[in-house]
Amino acid sequence: MAHALPTLDSSQSITSTSNERCAVFQLPSELMNQIVRSLSPPTLTGSTFTERLHSAFALSHTCKWWRDIVLSDPQCWSYIPCTNAHWLDEGLRRSEGALLHLFIDVSTLSSLHLTVNRLYQHVERVETLALGEMTVDPPELTVFAKGQIRTLMSLLSRPYPVLRQAWLLQWSDSEPHYSFPLPIPKKIFGGRNTEAPPMLTHLTVSDVGFTKALYLCKAPLTHFEIVRGKLWRCVDDTVTFFRNLPQLEVFVARDCRYLAAYGILTEETYPPRGVSMPSLRHFTCVGSLEVGLEVIKLLSLPPTCDVHVTDAEPRAYDNSTEDNTSDWETTLTSVHSHLETIRAIAMNEPTAGFSLGYRRLPGKHATEITLKLDYMPVPGSSKATSFEVGVYIANNMIRRLFDIIPSFVDLAPQLFANTRTLRLKLTNFKTGDKVPDLWQAAEQMPIIEKLVLAGGAAKVLCDHVKRNPSSSLGSAFPQLRTLVFDHPISATKLAALVWREKGSPVEVVYSEGGASQ
Repeated sequence: MAHALPTLDSSQSITSTSNERCAVFQLPSELMNQIVRSLSPPTLTGSTFTERLHSAFALSHTCKWWRDIVLSDPQCWSYIPCTNAHWLDEGLRRSEGALLHLFIDVSTLSSLHLTVNRLYQHVERVETLALGEMTVDPPELTVFAKGQIRTLMSLLSRPYPVLRQAWLLQWSDSEPHYSFPLPIPKKIFGGRNTEAPPMLTHLTVSDVGFTKALYLCKAPLTHFEIVRGKLWRCVDDTVTFFRNLPQLEVFVARDCRYLAAYGILTEETYPPRGVSMPSLRHFTCVGSLEVGLEVIKLLSLPPTCDVHVTDAEPRAYDNSTEDNTSDWETTLTSVHSHLETIRAIAMNEPTAGFSLGYRRLPGKHATEITLKLDYMPVPGSSKATSFEVGVYIANNMIRRLFDIIPSFVDLAPQLFANTRTLRLKLTNFKTGDKVPDLWQAAEQMPIIEKLVLAGGAAKVLCDHVKRNPSSSLGSAFPQLRTLVFDHPISATKLAALVWREKGSPVEVVYSEGGASQ
């Protein structure tokens, strides 16, 4: 039967408890310290903390031997739970001399100023600082009082000479869905517009205006992430941001409707691909499509960089128009400069291909269109690179748009002409809905060998073939060899869908475990 671990206050009761006969205690103390240090970091979240969540606390309450081992090594206590004064004081005392990892969930602290006062003299040994609830992705918005903001700034305005990673989350003094996020002041981390933590490599912020703290980008950042915030005022800010970060590997902006001022979309002061980012391997911008595309146009990205850019989902107005839909023409012209740098050979691997997704939003007001290219920039590589763009178009505008897929295909003909796998997924589409773009795109993807149909794609295409008998997949894709469904369809519809006048038969596969035909 399991027994509850003793609390910190009952530590006296186990000082005489011994377990010396256990074989593990024949190991040298130095090796035992390494074992403790290699354990997984504790989960420090919310206002409830017990020794079960922290390996060092738990081991110190196991027996006298383990207690002596962990108490003799300050590094075993480097993860500090800032949940209450008792745990905080013990963690700071036992970790004396070691670099610290601080976790402060501001929304659960009853006395923030007391916690901050205890931390003042220890900021010079803080290696990781997490401010906010890190178990929520993206972090939930917490509205702070003005006094709390001042208290936090009194802690954050001090120099952090060994800081490597910082998460500043739940940061706002306004209502949710605000228009102007709270700015990060110039003095954060001891900066005066010229200074930055000299060792900072990982920075994540949420619910902030970052325009006054761009000096932080003079740090050797390799990972930058912003959630629900504003980052740039103009194109100059954008260019300066990336030029100051030649080592940047990951850039993520999520739920950022106000990532930059509108001026970034109208200024033409820098040539396309003018800012080289040789180390960038991941670029994500969700919630601000036009800004994300303008940034891609400015940057010279390596072919191995994963790109994911989508707009914020429009509100469900009954009479949706251009006001809440993406500018598809801007999308196409913006991605051209990057796609044209990828060689045709990148589509030769089996994992390469083109994916197209249509998703009707509830209320019939708009459709999400997602285009994704998976390619292998380095032949024989174990990992494919992806380029994905997602837009929202009002349903009452789709019929008036130019041909969506062919226009996209024209931007990188060397890739689409060499594409062998096409994936099509339709969500919330009715049988009678038309998707003519697939047939028009077939002329520009002549060597498709594998077609994957998911969601309602098979039913919609079967209905299209029924109304247009000459438009079978076999005739549209003359080199088609494999057709994959995520659910079975009737033999009659299947025969009409894959019919071809001559050539090899098409293999039919059901991805959910059905047998081939």
